[in-house]
Amino acid sequence: MIQAGKNLTCALGDGADPEVFTLLPGVRVTELRIQRRPVPAVYVTSGAWQKELGESGIAQVQLTLEGLFTDASVEESLRAMAFNGAAANVKVSFGNGDDMVLPAMIRDYQRQGAINGAEEVRVVLQSSGNVTYNAA
Repeated sequence: MIQAGKNLTCALGDGADPEVFTLLPGVRVTELRIQRRPVPAVYVTSGAWQKELGESGIAQVQLTLEGLFTDASVEESLRAMAFNGAAANVKVSFGNGDDMVLPAMIRDYQRQGAINGAEEVRVVLQSSGNVTYNAA
């Protein structure tokens, strides 16, 4: 079944225990990228062929959020993360009910707007620790 892009949402955690996630209003996840950099390994028995050890490599998730700036309090938290370099837990929810929780840092934060238009925001988040995927 085709999933609607509008259902791919992002929420910011408050750091409490239990953690409460607040939906980032006005923005949607426009890109979710999982990158794996395997570790190259060459053994005497492998001859000239190099083997890649994917399970031992570096993995990270990158999220791109785009939308309208609404000046909600959760956006203030996001802006503070951009200025101070802090990480926070982020929850991505998928249209089929699955979700993913990851500690993330802001890699890129942009706000822009036309004189007669709405102010727009674009944020790129990068994982900063273990990622948990929960199937519905």
